[in-house]
Amino acid sequence: MIYIYVLLIGFSCLPLVFILIQRKGFRKIVKEGIQTIAEVKQVQRRTVFRGGTFEWVVFWYLPQGANQYRSGGFSSKPGKYKLGDQLNIYYLPQKPTKYYVPETTSVKWILLITLALIAFVIFACFKIDKMAG
Repeated sequence: MIYIYVLLIGFSCLPLVFILIQRKGFRKIVKEGIQTIAEVKQVQRRTVFRGGTFEWVVFWYLPQGANQYRSGGFSSKPGKYKLGDQLNIYYLPQKPTKYYVPETTSVKWILLITLALIAFVIFACFKIDKMAG
């Protein structure tokens, strides 16, 4: 039975591992990357089925020494960005398609939710073991 508990707790830790790996990549982009200004080219309002509303923001930026614009996108609160707005982004010089928009992170909430998930799974394992034993 202990193997099942370890497996459950391991699966509940996977989102946390993915988030930490992603954060490490973002830190690398900020540390080794180049900061530039991007321009918002498109804002699309989207509604989640039986949920809230968010906007998908598409932006363009010109990497240093390049003659072709690169595009990227991120989700944002409705009404925060308009066409033509400028925002700071970071990108890797060797891979201009890898970018990071500092204003878009909500990592605190995501970390809190994943930690709550892990705590719930550990609590559930203790309760199941108490009921079975």
